[in-house]
Amino acid sequence: MRGFPKFFNTKADVLNSLALYPDETRAYVQMILANRKLWVQTYYTAPGVNDETHYTRTDDAGNTYQMEYIDDPNGDIARLGFTVAELEAIING
Repeated sequence: MRGFPKFFNTKADVLNSLALYPDETRAYVQMILANRKLWVQTYYTAPGVNDETHYTRTDDAGNTYQMEYIDDPNGDIARLGFTVAELEAIING
């Protein structure tokens, strides 16, 4: 391997990279931690809850949907097998 990897496929890849490229790896970990959530349509509804983790969306046909801000189940954190606490420990040293 030459230089910082472009892709990580396993938890071990990240941990091995941490020993060789600590600053770049911490920046990568911080990026996947910051981008771990996304808006997901949870159900069709009448006007529903609107707060920091929920909002209602109305499409062109007039249908209203409840959206929820959740952790991405297919994101890098889940794919690599980390927990949020493990990533925070890597960032904080």
